[in-house]
Amino acid sequence: MVDAADLKSVGRKAVRVRVPPRAHRLCPHNRAMRVMVTGFGPFGRIRKNPSMTLARGCGRPHFLLDVTFDAVEAFLKDGFDSASYDALLLIGVADSRRKMSLERVAKNLSGSTKDVSGQLLNGPIDKNGPTTLPSSLWTPECVEHPDFAWSDDAGDYLCNYALYRALQRFPDHRVGFLHVPTRQKLSLRRQAESLGWLLNVLER
Repeated sequence: MVDAADLKSVGRKAVRVRVPPRAHRLCPHNRAMRVMVTGFGPFGRIRKNPSMTLARGCGRPHFLLDVTFDAVEAFLKDGFDSASYDALLLIGVADSRRKMSLERVAKNLSGSTKDVSGQLLNGPIDKNGPTTLPSSLWTPECVEHPDFAWSDDAGDYLCNYALYRALQRFPDHRVGFLHVPTRQKLSLRRQAESLGWLLNVLER
């Protein structure tokens, strides 16, 4: 049982994973689904990434990622304890969105944008992998809230990359990616309330 923050070393950095006191106090039979949430740090024009704020404030175990391919790989290798969780909810920002977008598919494609460390892939994520992978987290009920909508385009940057690689690495877990708008298009308070609703739906 974990009642405090775990300190995990990922790559070169020690990343604090916040675990709320009751996160693991679950009945072994008919228990709620155990979800870990991730958010991304700043990049480009996004100096205050709402996904980081939402992950920190969601009341579930969370992990904060630098916007680099290496950070994603390190987290999937050493940061996500697949024995302790049933599901992984990745969150990132997309400044073109006006609703919170439930990504239904990940593409085997990385585009021409460098990550914040300067690394560029620009091609298939996995030359031997499938063209697409379907998300395994969502249920039809997830779009019954007015702030959520389905999306079949997770882009070609770190968000899509993280979803594709997580689905590859954890085929026996439920994995999904949530794109959120900027705070100018949908207030952080409303996003936080809607995320809480979504997590409650998923954990039933």
